[in-house]
Amino acid sequence: MIKANQPTAYRQLAALPWRDIAVQHTTTSTGHGRRESRSIKTCGIADELGGIAFPHTRLAIRVHRRRRQTGRRESRETVYAVTSLDAHQTTPPTWPPRSAATGRWRPCTT
Repeated sequence: MIKANQPTAYRQLAALPWRDIAVQHTTTSTGHGRRESRSIKTCGIADELGGIAFPHTRLAIRVHRRRRQTGRRESRETVYAVTSLDAHQTTPPTWPPRSAATGRWRPCTT
């Protein structure tokens, strides 16, 4: 996960052409008095084009989460992540791990 405490990498990820990239996976869930939807987009990162300020990055991931709690306004959050895996080595339903998509921290075991 790339957070705002890594401002250069965060800015570079936010500046990628996400609007031009199709959503590759969407999930919707309902429970605990709220409805959540998450959409995932991925973008390949080429070192020869300058890469980003995070070593060995091959794939950037954007998870956009919308949440509406009963009787409240909708909240939106965008989370960025990077991996050294190439796009052919993973699929959107398996990456990012559930923890990144839902905001719950879980140590990586792979």
